[in-house]
Amino acid sequence: AGTNKSFTQNGNSQKDKLTHCNKKKMAVILHYFDLNGRADPIRFLLHHAKVEFEDKRYSFEEFPTVKGSLGLAFGQLPMVEFEGKK
Repeated sequence: AGTNKSFTQNGNSQKDKLTHCNKKKMAVILHYFDLNGRADPIRFLLHHAKVEFEDKRYSFEEFPTVKGSLGLAFGQLPMVEFEGKK
């Protein structure tokens, strides 16, 4: 999404830093359906703050099968995991 801008900072390009960050497990995971909706403000905020996150999207058909394993407090999405905490 958007353009990939690369600039040099301390001899390393921004693209190299992003690639390096993507190799380790994301500290933030956003769970929501595969559509626009209640998770969009969360996505906008994370993008604006330049926080790398994993955007896990579920279809309506698969949600009932994964709902129990997600450990949802109220049985609803969106849900944000931060460093393993829900």
